[in-house]
Amino acid sequence: MQIDEKIFKKYDIRGIYPQEINRQAAYSISRAFTDFLKDFYGLQKPKIVLGYDIRKSSGELKEAAIKGLLESGAEVINIGLCSTPLNYFGNWFLKADGSLMITASHNSKEYNGIKFSLKAVSAPVEVGAEEKIKQRAMRGEFKDGYG
Repeated sequence: MQIDEKIFKKYDIRGIYPQEINRQAAYSISRAFTDFLKDFYGLQKPKIVLGYDIRKSSGELKEAAIKGLLESGAEVINIGLCSTPLNYFGNWFLKADGSLMITASHNSKEYNGIKFSLKAVSAPVEVGAEEKIKQRAMRGEFKDGYG
């Protein structure tokens, strides 16, 4: 399944569920995020905090993202249902290599999405991470789980 390119925004990923963002997109994007962290920080097993919001579609996207993270070799810290600021706090407090938040923020209920942060809650846009994650997710070319 091809990922809809228009879900990739400058600072996050957002789209209408399930037409634009769905299980396959969440899986591929989470794998691409793990690969980015491995490359950027020179890691074999990045530690990633994952949280999700209360939208009906968030549980399904969370499960797909966890599967992608684990299959890419990440250590996942699932902090469960939370706000985006709590997800960022978890990243900082748990000294994670990054965090992934399933949310479409202020968008209406038919939307969902993903927000990322890097170590110490650094913004991925500062290092061009979104474009690299997008390209890898769109190609569907991922590293082996532990390589």
